[in-house]
Amino acid sequence: MQFVSTRGESPPVGFGDAILSAYAPDGGLYVPERLPALPADKLASMKDMGYPEVAATVLALFAGDSVPFQTLLEMATEAYGPRSFQAADPLPLHKLEKGLFVLETFHGPTAAFKDIGLQMVSRLLSYFLNKQGRSATVVVETSGDTGPAALQACAGVPGVQIMCLFPKGRVSRIQELQLTTAQGDASNLHVYQTHGNTDDQAMVLKEIFSDKSFCDQHGVCSINSINVGRVVTQASYYVYAYLRAVKRGCTGADPTPLWGLWKRGCIGILTWWGLWAGHLRDPDLVGVGDCGGATADPDPHGDQKRLAVGS
Repeated sequence: MQFVSTRGESPPVGFGDAILSAYAPDGGLYVPERLPALPADKLASMKDMGYPEVAATVLALFAGDSVPFQTLLEMATEAYGPRSFQAADPLPLHKLEKGLFVLETFHGPTAAFKDIGLQMVSRLLSYFLNKQGRSATVVVETSGDTGPAALQACAGVPGVQIMCLFPKGRVSRIQELQLTTAQGDASNLHVYQTHGNTDDQAMVLKEIFSDKSFCDQHGVCSINSINVGRVVTQASYYVYAYLRAVKRGCTGADPTPLWGLWKRGCIGILTWWGLWAGHLRDPDLVGVGDCGGATADPDPHGDQKRLAVGS
């Protein structure tokens, strides 16, 4: 599997180089050169898998032979195990009412859905750094939730120093405490308060990432949402939500479509991957995502089942 820039002016790179990069040299974002298929028979064979195995299976479609499947499974088992996630099932699905289910995505160390992607990305980062004999400086900016999750994920990771920016007076009190107390967890965590807003921070980071020689010299990379590893990891929990819903009788033998609505940035892309891959048909599953959690939007398709994936 190769990854190409959204601007189309940079040469393709492998999964590892995409993980270790921020922007592509032409300023674009790395995306898969092609979308891998998830055949119906493969999906059916996954119905009894726990989340770590589902995550490893989905990631393997994008990682190809760059990471052995057993290594991905070991990473996922550790990432979503009891040291990081409080619940026995890191992503429990609950039935709220007839035809409405909600997937809880807040059981990670910082109670943000971003723990799910970042716990795995930090392990992928460590794997590829070790493989290439490199170190990295992770630069991240936050409006409140990405920062704490990134710090927790990178705490103590060999070869990684993380610099996190957050805007003064623009995060919640809990998030500020998560950020300002994190440095006591490990010596590789560095947190800086800025004067401005997240747009100002993002401009600074983009300027840093545009300086290729500086980034190469200091091994600068990002685990914000521009990192494709985070996007494909988060794709896995929508597959898992579907599998849990099928097991709970929300769809499958029942011909009633499962309905929902995407409301989060990169998730729309993953919806189309799902449609293409074959596990979302007509569509019979589209998820609901909102920063405030599950939504109760009126169902424009009438009496159809809904799966809410909130955070």
